[in-house]
Amino acid sequence: MSTIFRTGHPWPKSWSIFYWANWMAWAPISALFLGKISRGYTVRQFMLINLVAPALFSITYVSVFASSTIQFDMQSGGALYQLLNESGAGSVIYALFDELPMSTLVSAVFLIIAFLSFVTAADSNTEAISQLCSTDSQAAMAGDSDENTHDRLLMKIIWGCTIGAVAWIMTAFVGIDGIKMLSNLGGVPALFIVIAATASLLRLVSIGTAKIGLEHTPSRSYSPEAHLRWESTRKTAESSR
Repeated sequence: MSTIFRTGHPWPKSWSIFYWANWMAWAPISALFLGKISRGYTVRQFMLINLVAPALFSITYVSVFASSTIQFDMQSGGALYQLLNESGAGSVIYALFDELPMSTLVSAVFLIIAFLSFVTAADSNTEAISQLCSTDSQAAMAGDSDENTHDRLLMKIIWGCTIGAVAWIMTAFVGIDGIKMLSNLGGVPALFIVIAATASLLRLVSIGTAKIGLEHTPSRSYSPEAHLRWESTRKTAESSR
């Protein structure tokens, strides 16, 4: 998240709209991908790996880079702030790296990590979209059939090329503002999908809770004689099949 508070910049007024719409646009597809890779794991394991660990990494990353940037900017008399106004936020990170030991190596590692981050995000999204386009969603989630795997790979390539082409066209002809426009547009329908999914989850939880309560609540009319009659009826029904 860019923290731009210079005079006259519209970010403080628009950041909540843009970033919330961006998160909403990512939520349904990311949920499908995380649901697939979490099969076979407990809820605790899912929370630790997919929520707690990334949150701790993000806190550490932002704390280290933000504090380092503030420190170097204070020592240089506002040089990084001036560079931010002249060249944008993208130039500040490399100016910060120039102040660190082994700046060339650090910049190269940063570019590799950024590239892997974008590739991972694109791969997870195209994987989830290819599952939605599969004729058998359950088989696609399980990945049991070679035919389903081949079909999903083909759909993944098609969607990957399509998303890449749209991103290139918007960036080349409209700029980064075009990408923001697409994020805002995608976040509006995704918002209703998230609301519907939340309502469905609450309903599933309530149904499951009610079933558990019925299973563990003893019957008020229970008696040993009634239980014996029920067992006799059940055995008779099974033997007559």
